[in-house]
Amino acid sequence: MQLKELIIALILVIFALPVLAGENLVENPDFKLGLEHWKIKFPEPNEKKYGRNHQQVQVVANPAGPGNCIVLNVVGELTNAGVKAVTGLMPVEKGVTYEFGGDILSEGPPGFIFLEGYVVDPDRTMAGDNQYPGFRRIYRKKVPYGATDGKWQTLTRQATPPARYQPTHVLLKLYAYEKVGKVFFTNLIFTPVTNDKP
Repeated sequence: MQLKELIIALILVIFALPVLAGENLVENPDFKLGLEHWKIKFPEPNEKKYGRNHQQVQVVANPAGPGNCIVLNVVGELTNAGVKAVTGLMPVEKGVTYEFGGDILSEGPPGFIFLEGYVVDPDRTMAGDNQYPGFRRIYRKKVPYGATDGKWQTLTRQATPPARYQPTHVLLKLYAYEKVGKVFFTNLIFTPVTNDKP
């Protein structure tokens, strides 16, 4: 291959990269900005079981390395309801495969990263209990929690919503429940990895 052909091939690869490995759409994925862009308070009437959720969520220094992480502290009365934190709604495009997940460290409770998809629905006026005014939830996928041995693990998964469950927006939900203890999360991602649009 001549130098000119090699340069053209490299340029084509560089211009293809944004389509194959797009930017992370999660705002404040590593909690450098504290809890900015994350919802941890759920005052809605139909969210009573999460009325004290915010008291069990905080940003702390990473216990196993540099940087910050969010910790969900599952205390006795919350083992059934769980503790959660959610991103804002992020727009998505039809026919695009996305990768989502992040780093998780569990000291006992199962910890999950959910991808939840919504469509615009002007008739929806309720807020809380996985509802947002003007949106209806139609899709959900999760990254399983993996080990609970107090060691960091990176867990990700790809998602291409099927045509009948095609969300216009998604959010990430961090969730821990069932056992007393703490679950740490950081380096959350939601990024396009392929573009199969016509």
